Amino acid sequence: MFDSLPSGGESATNQESLAGCAWLYGAYGLMGAFGAVRAFLWRQGPTHIPQAVCFLAAFVLASWFLFEAIQNGPPIRRKLYRRVYLLFVLTMLPLWVKVFLM
Repeated sequence: MFDSLPSGGESATNQESLAGCAWLYGAYGLMGAFGAVRAFLWRQGPTHIPQAVCFLAAFVLASWFLFEAIQNGPPIRRKLYRRVYLLFVLTMLPLWVKVFLM
């Protein structure tokens, strides 16, 4: 009965390249590092500390994901998309909070 169901793309051939992963994680890492420094130095508004925490978390996660991809090889596409979505939310959350508070 379950033999006819599609696998969902979790095969080893459905992996991203290491260069693509490094580019994505590196971009989010730089964005997180720059955003954290900017939020600590600029100090404008009541949300600069949560902004710095979100950006710092994005930097730490992007670095961790990058080192894991280098050690274990690139992740499967579904795992990569989940990680990129998490990094996207962490880097955009300060902007969304700022827009809805103003």
